[in-house]
Amino acid sequence: MYLTKTEIINKPEWTKSLVESFLGAPDKLHKMRGHTNPANLYLADRVAQIEATEAFKIAVNKSIPRRISSKLAADKKRENLLKQVADMPIKLSSSCGALTSVINQAISDYNCWNTLSISLGDIEKASLDSSPDFLNRITVNFIRHTRMDYDKDLETLIGKTGVIDAVNLLRKRVYAVISDSYKSLEQECIDQLNSRWICK
Repeated sequence: MYLTKTEIINKPEWTKSLVESFLGAPDKLHKMRGHTNPANLYLADRVAQIEATEAFKIAVNKSIPRRISSKLAADKKRENLLKQVADMPIKLSSSCGALTSVINQAISDYNCWNTLSISLGDIEKASLDSSPDFLNRITVNFIRHTRMDYDKDLETLIGKTGVIDAVNLLRKRVYAVISDSYKSLEQECIDQLNSRWICK
């Protein structure tokens, strides 16, 4: 039986550095479909034998203060990032007017972006005769991407500690502003928030 490197690191005793120090090179490489690099596999029996050694137990105990310090630092970074999102000014562009006007703008924007697909018959051209659900969806998307700083704000979060919670909070605030401004779009905002919510 083999364990992947990820499975080992997810065990409470192990860290990446302990894997390198005590396990060294993997016992087997396994090519996985859809992945460029093969998975590193380690014999479960060898892992168990190392865990039972006195040297490993000493190394684990020595690593505890570093782990606590790292966790505290990560928690602080996560807290700061959430505060950054909470303090962001989330608002609609001044160019947003009556809902009917925004819907017409969303229709034009959708058709412009999908000119090729529409001409090939892959999708239908949007119009005021399209279904209400469809119009609500493209209108919320249009507002979010072109009448707010959502995309720019999202870019400031990429690669930072706590990004999942921060993105969820940003989306929650963005959809709240849209639904508060256009009550008829409230359900669409709720549906999009739920479908885009990132679970850890």
